[in-house]
Amino acid sequence: MKVVNICLAGSYNDGWGYQDNLLTKYQKLNGNDVTIITSRFVNEKNSEKYLTVPSGIYVNELGIKIKRLDFVKFTWISKIFRKYRGLYGSLSEENPNLIFIHCCQFIDIISVCKYVKNHPNVRVKVDNHADYTNSAKSIPAKILHYTLWRYCARKIDRYAEKFYGVMPSRCDFLMKYYGINKSKIDLLVMGADDELIENTSKNLNELSKKVNPSNNFLIITGGKIDMHKKETIDLMKAINQMKDVKLLIFGSIVEELISEFNANLSEKVTYLGWINQQETYNYLAASDLAVFPGRHSVLWEQAVGIGLPSIFKKWKGTTHVDLGGNCIIMDNCSEENLKKEIENLRDDNEKYQAMKKNAVEKKKYFSYKEIARMSVE
Repeated sequence: MKVVNICLAGSYNDGWGYQDNLLTKYQKLNGNDVTIITSRFVNEKNSEKYLTVPSGIYVNELGIKIKRLDFVKFTWISKIFRKYRGLYGSLSEENPNLIFIHCCQFIDIISVCKYVKNHPNVRVKVDNHADYTNSAKSIPAKILHYTLWRYCARKIDRYAEKFYGVMPSRCDFLMKYYGINKSKIDLLVMGADDELIENTSKNLNELSKKVNPSNNFLIITGGKIDMHKKETIDLMKAINQMKDVKLLIFGSIVEELISEFNANLSEKVTYLGWINQQETYNYLAASDLAVFPGRHSVLWEQAVGIGLPSIFKKWKGTTHVDLGGNCIIMDNCSEENLKKEIENLRDDNEKYQAMKKNAVEKKKYFSYKEIARMSVE
C-alpha cells in the first residue's frame, strides 16, 4: 500500500521519537511504501520555538521519502496559517492509496480535500494531538480552534473515514472544538519503538553497573524540562532526602530552570544531558521506576511500552497509560507526596514486584508495530 503521511500543521524532526517518526517507521517496516510530506519546521531542543530548514526531497535512513514543502510567497502569513507550495502536485506525484494526516490545523488542507475529491478511491485518516493543555489555552487560541481550525477539520471530515485522538483528551477535543461525530473517532495511542526495546538487551548489565554501582532503587525522568514540568525540581529535592535511591535525568532544561536545577544535582541526582533514542530506551530498561511529575510527553508511553513501572501526574484525558496495576497516578506531585510514594515502592518489594509484573504483561498494547498496523487497516 502506498501511504502518504502529511505533517504540515507543525514540525517534523528527523531521528526523534515522536509519533510521526515512529508511526511512519513501522508503517514502512510492516511492508508499506511510505512518504512524508512536511513543512520546513523543526523543533529547537531547548525551547518551544520552531526553527526552519531548507525545502527539498530526501530519503531518510529507513528508506522513507521526505518532502519538505516551501511556504507560499507571504511567508509570515503562511507560517501562521500553514499555506504551502505544491501540496496538490506532490500528492499527484505520490499517487497514494491512503493519506494519513497528522493534525488537521493547516489551511492547505483545502488542497488535500481537492485532491481526494478528484481521486475518490483514496482513503483518508486524520489524527489529532491538540488538547486542553497544549492548545486553546488563551482566548485568541480558543477562537482560532473554534473557527479556522474547526473549518479545516469539517472540510476534511467529508472525506475522512476515521479521526484518531492519540490520547482520550484529544478524542474529546475533536468532538468539543471541531464538532466531529463521536462514532467517527477512535483512540490510537502513541507507543514505544519495538526495535529499540529489543536492542536494550545488549550490554544492559554493563550499563546498570555503570550508572548504578551501589544497586540503589533507580529512578528515571526526562524530556524537555520546561515550565510545564517544573515539578522535576520537586522530584530532585525529594530524591536528595532519601536513602538507597538514585535519580537519572535526561533531556534539555529551559533557561528559567537551569539555576535551580543545577543547585539540586548531587551524588543521588545525575544529569545525563541530551541522549539519543536508543540511549533513552537503554536507560529506561536499566531503571526500576519512571517518574514523570509534570505535563504529559511521549516518554510516558515509551516507559509503559518498555514495561517499566511508572508514576505519572494526573492530567485529564491521560488515563490510557493506566493498564491496571502498571502505574501510580498522582493528583499532587509535591516534594512530600513524591517522597512518600517512592519510599513506599522502595520498601514494599511485594507491591513493587506486582506492579512490575503488570507493567511487563501489558506493555504489548503500546507496541508501535501494532499501532502502525491499525493505522492503515
